[in-house]
Amino acid sequence: MSIAGAKKRVVIWRLLMGILREVHKLHFDSPLGADLDLLMILGAVVASENEGRPTSASKISNCLEMPRETVRRKMVQLEKLGLLKSSGNGKYEAGPKIRSEHLPKIAKMIREAAAALTR
Repeated sequence: MSIAGAKKRVVIWRLLMGILREVHKLHFDSPLGADLDLLMILGAVVASENEGRPTSASKISNCLEMPRETVRRKMVQLEKLGLLKSSGNGKYEAGPKIRSEHLPKIAKMIREAAAALTR
């Protein structure tokens, strides 16, 4: 393992943790660790949507290796928080709070990480 590679991994992990903390602190009262499953599901939905594919509980269940019913219940919970939006056909996409509150901050974090990775 090279020192340069190790530094890049640190930048990526710090970016990941920063994104998780940013989203978590605005919507949850519990400790970060208690909501990691919700944050992973939310991240999987947003990633899928950014690839042009709104996704379902079944697809997220397969991706995260979690029971489908657990994923479905948590997607409903995220929808009630305004973080996800159901398209009515079992598919979900990012909700209004993600688009308005988080994307600008997360985009800035990603730009800063990208700059650090190219140095």
